Amino acid sequence: MRPLNGLGGPNYTWTTMTAREVQAILELNPECLLLIGYPNSPVLDQKIEQEAGIYEQLGRPPTLLRVYAPDIFERDPILWAGTFTRLVKRYRDAGMDVEGVGDNEPRIEAPGKTIKQTTLWRSIFGQEVKEQLPNLRLHCGADAPGEHLEDDWFYQRDHDLQAIYDVRDAHAYTPEQLAQVALARRLFKLPVWLTEFNQMLPSQVLANAPAGVEACCYFILSGEGRENVRYWLLTNATYYDDFKTARNGETPSQDAPLSPSEGIPELQNIHGGSMALKDEHPDEFAAWEAAGGVENNFRKHLLGIGVIAATAEDLEFLADEAASGIAQLKGTLNAFLG
Repeated sequence: MRPLNGLGGPNYTWTTMTAREVQAILELNPECLLLIGYPNSPVLDQKIEQEAGIYEQLGRPPTLLRVYAPDIFERDPILWAGTFTRLVKRYRDAGMDVEGVGDNEPRIEAPGKTIKQTTLWRSIFGQEVKEQLPNLRLHCGADAPGEHLEDDWFYQRDHDLQAIYDVRDAHAYTPEQLAQVALARRLFKLPVWLTEFNQMLPSQVLANAPAGVEACCYFILSGEGRENVRYWLLTNATYYDDFKTARNGETPSQDAPLSPSEGIPELQNIHGGSMALKDEHPDEFAAWEAAGGVENNFRKHLLGIGVIAATAEDLEFLADEAASGIAQLKGTLNAFLG
């Protein structure tokens, strides 16, 4: 039996999907979804309402919620588990029976952390989530493909992450990386979700996914920043049509190009000139970017300099962040004092 033909995105923090994007998702009719939830999104209620409507129209497919922040591994895992479970519950309250994943690619997103540190973090986080939501199907976040991947997986297996989590996530962007996913199944003895792939046709990925892979999610439909536009399914007719072909179980074309970066048209702003805060405050954003600021933290920067007023969600997020910082400081002091 082939894996589910899944779709990730769009990846938005500051706005909801456009009508064009909603129409595309319904037309593509994915068999499963990967949604990205930002706990501090200023439009969180609207995002959840919109996504719940799409979920119902698609017939309630298996749906994975990736709860995300750019500094996850810098946070206390118990406090992040609380933030994570609160967001999962909000999606459930909206009628969505979501699965959940609370981390992503630590070697990329937490380059200063060792495999020992991130494995311990994942262990503590997973156990805390299972205490709070014992019936949640909990995914262990994907590790980035690369030279350290197999060593990292062996280390994680030897430290029993598979005893805590229900599903193992993986990412693959080449045929060689797709074949490597078989090792995750053998080591962890868990179902595998390929939660990110691109640069390969969906139909070919489904046809060649290793045994034990439940779902393959093309990443990504579209998003806020243009740095990943070459991977957008929405702007590549070849990949868009192939996704529908794969959904219908037809034979993939052997002549189709392997890279979605070819033939992508140059688009105007798909938000109709409303890229939320960075368009509303261009001077502040330019200064923030020039100083090395991360786009996902721009809202917090505006709050800090008094340009915008904090919402209830902002205050909750900042309280969690402050508590996490205090917990980490206590841990450092305790370690120093012996």
